[in-house]
Amino acid sequence: MPSTCTLNPTQLTPTPTGVSFSTTASGSIGDYSFNVHGVGSDTNTVTHDFPLTLHVVDFGIGSFSSTALSANEPNSSNPITFQVTGAGSFSGTVSLACSGLPTGASCNFSPSSSVNPTSSTPVTVTLTIGTTTATPTGVTPITLTASTSGAPDKTQSLSLTVTANPDFTVVLTTSSASIAAGSTATLNGTVTAYNGYTSSVNLSCVSGPPTCSLLPTSVAASTTGATFMVTVGSDAVQNYSFNIAGTGTDPLSISHTAPVTLSSIFDFTISSASGAQTVKAGASATYMLNVAPTGTGNTFPTNVAFSCSGLPLLSTCSFTTVATGSGATTATLTISTTAPSAASHAGTSNLFYALMLPLPTLVIVLGGVRRRSLHRWTRLTLLLIATALLGSLVACGGGGSNGGTGGAGLPGTPVGTYTVMVSASSGSAPTKTVNVTLTVQ
Repeated sequence: MPSTCTLNPTQLTPTPTGVSFSTTASGSIGDYSFNVHGVGSDTNTVTHDFPLTLHVVDFGIGSFSSTALSANEPNSSNPITFQVTGAGSFSGTVSLACSGLPTGASCNFSPSSSVNPTSSTPVTVTLTIGTTTATPTGVTPITLTASTSGAPDKTQSLSLTVTANPDFTVVLTTSSASIAAGSTATLNGTVTAYNGYTSSVNLSCVSGPPTCSLLPTSVAASTTGATFMVTVGSDAVQNYSFNIAGTGTDPLSISHTAPVTLSSIFDFTISSASGAQTVKAGASATYMLNVAPTGTGNTFPTNVAFSCSGLPLLSTCSFTTVATGSGATTATLTISTTAPSAASHAGTSNLFYALMLPLPTLVIVLGGVRRRSLHRWTRLTLLLIATALLGSLVACGGGGSNGGTGGAGLPGTPVGTYTVMVSASSGSAPTKTVNVTLTVQ
């Protein structure tokens, strides 16, 4: 039961259309289940309860690792961390922002300026303040504000000290790359001198992937920017987060880092190990296809799905299985064609016998016909039989000049040369294709 629960009004007279009332409840952080209890003033004192649930929630920002930030313009400040917490059944979104920043300065939150804490999972946030050459030197008070819908804002006071001592920046044109396992990517970067910095800067990869090389490894910082390249790669299917570090040769050994992310993702290749195949219609052609994951030691995350396009008419293709967990494998592609089929004269023979069956009956019938009429009926009957037999022979292709079985049957796979495209897919890798050549005679 919440510590405060009031009804307004506390007494009313029900009507067929209903009479409204309001409930006001409050309490300390927690979840409350309670009832609005109604008792009638009738002789039977009819009683009803209506269940209510109240969630009292809150959020907060915990203590900061430091409330003082310092930055040598145009670089970013030192990072500070704090936690955004939820209390009770809090499940809202907390938005973070800074106010009072000097010109050219900006607040940067990681993982985001919008977080979703709960009572069991607070979110740890890292804050840095970036500066530019336009940011004035000196100390500036800053206010961090955390807000969410339906609740008062939470604030925290910070201070930013900006200096303009000799310094440099390390900046990558692109700070992330996604490549196929076993391949490499090249990122470009620049080291720029500020505030009279004149020393050279040594470059290195910090906790990088197996392939992480810099060219050159040392640059002379200049106000126009000294360029360098980073080559990164990995045989493994893995994500990497690392830094490119620049350490100055100045007496203070000033150091700055540029963050990099690399996604080395699954991919594979497909190629045909067979040349062009020639078969007669009705036969099958076999091709050997090499499929292999890129990189070293990688396997297929799902069965490889194959398909064909460009097949000749009346032909099909089939493949042997390349299963989940397989490494480099040779798959077999079989293209099956269809032979033409000839018609049979059996139908002609059957028709002939069918026409002969009524003759005995016809003879008996004609026996009662006068001689003069008999000759006329006989000629007419024989003419009908001959016409029927001739028609059946023509329909079945009889009388062909090759003297063979004759007859135009079902067509087979057409003669010709075909380019068949084989497609293969597995996991999230792009679909791969390879062409094979088939000649049908």
